[in-house]
Amino acid sequence: MTVSGPASVKVGETIALVAAVEPADAASYTLTWAVDDAATATIDPDSGEVSGVAAGDVAATCTAHNGDGSTAASEAHTVTVTEA
Repeated sequence: MTVSGPASVKVGETIALVAAVEPADAASYTLTWAVDDAATATIDPDSGEVSGVAAGDVAATCTAHNGDGSTAASEAHTVTVTEA
């Protein structure tokens, strides 16, 4: 799995992160997104859209879950939030 997207976002703005699961023809899976500091940035758990809240760094993590709910892969992407 790889996560890509912008490395920074301004407070009050939104960026989109994208996850690629390999192999491309992998069996049924779902993706969930989370951040390690919601005071710095929030993330839509389904789409990977990150919104800047306050200046700082945040790790945005995407986790791929197999059809049975077990974790298949997980990857973090650091995003720096800057003042607008």
